[in-house]
Amino acid sequence: FEGQPLVKARLMATMGDVYTKLGLFEEARPLLDEGLAIRETELSPDDPDVAAGLTGVAFVLKSTGDYEGALPLYERALAIREKTLGREHPDVAASLSNLASLHSDIGDFTGARERLERGLAIQEKNLGPDHTEVATILLGLARVDLAIGDLAAARSWIERAIAIRERELGPDHPDLALPLGNLAIVLAQTDDLPGAVRLLERVIPIEEEAFGPDHPRVALTLHNLANVHGMAGDYEEARPLEERALAIRQKALGPDHPRVAQCLIGLGIFGRETGDYAVARSHFESAQAILEGALGPDHSSVALCMVNLAELLFLTEDWQDARPLMERVVAIREELYGPEHSYMANDYEKLARVLRELGEEQEAKKLEARANAIREKEEAAE
Repeated sequence: FEGQPLVKARLMATMGDVYTKLGLFEEARPLLDEGLAIRETELSPDDPDVAAGLTGVAFVLKSTGDYEGALPLYERALAIREKTLGREHPDVAASLSNLASLHSDIGDFTGARERLERGLAIQEKNLGPDHTEVATILLGLARVDLAIGDLAAARSWIERAIAIRERELGPDHPDLALPLGNLAIVLAQTDDLPGAVRLLERVIPIEEEAFGPDHPRVALTLHNLANVHGMAGDYEEARPLEERALAIRQKALGPDHPRVAQCLIGLGIFGRETGDYAVARSHFESAQAILEGALGPDHSSVALCMVNLAELLFLTEDWQDARPLMERVVAIREELYGPEHSYMANDYEKLARVLRELGEEQEAKKLEARANAIREKEEAAE
């Protein structure tokens, strides 16, 4: 196809997309890069095919944890589509959804919601309320609400997305796996652990059949199933699931991806709860290093990892090491959520416990008073 560069670019993009869907990002990247380079040479900078090429490369960068690399490509693709196709085109909504997913990954849930709400309005106007592309945006909104703890809103979005996809695609389509997995998370967090297990065990064979047993999508479901078993206290059932998820992610995404850290945190929790403290601490510290390198030192995921490590140090009465961890957690979360957010009550109490063990009674009492004030305010609002 040397005499037909755009045909060559289209075929390379198609092949790259197939590799991407299989989770083979190293194989996908050079094909997508070259396809984009051809399009940028042969077409105007505002051609929608250039936007499509930018989107393909950005998705691989995002999937492998290079959020800074993905962001300008997604933003440029959106700008091209808005200029060429108009601000109300379905492809503009798709770009907004892509950007929203990236903003969710980096913890900017406000930015994610703004883009999702605009994208939802566009897709419902152009495609109707029951289109599968609408379901995709609904799942993005559910992810935001899950992250901020609004389980009722998340469940509503997820159930609507499931209804759309079941009706349009059938009960065993791979595009049902993600919303079923999200619904399982909601069930687990509302204490329906058996219901969550049933859903996740339904999802695994769907994904293995569609993507193969070593795909990152399978790893996500294994990780979630391990978490549910862990919540039920069934650590012997949970550990091999998490170990399999970790192996898949290390191979597919590389050793320094944030999703690898998720599995390490899971294994750390299982080790902590079964008394294997040395192994648990190693897992937590490895996860913290990965998250700080990938997301920066002040990300909410870093704080969550440090909380888990601090709780391990409470068990081993290592108060000197626990103190800087909890002080950092409080600083990060106060900056992210504000000092009066409901999340802060537990953090203030944990830091107070550390300070009391170290003999700083007055500071501990001040923190406990702040925690009590937050809880009293919440109770008065109910």
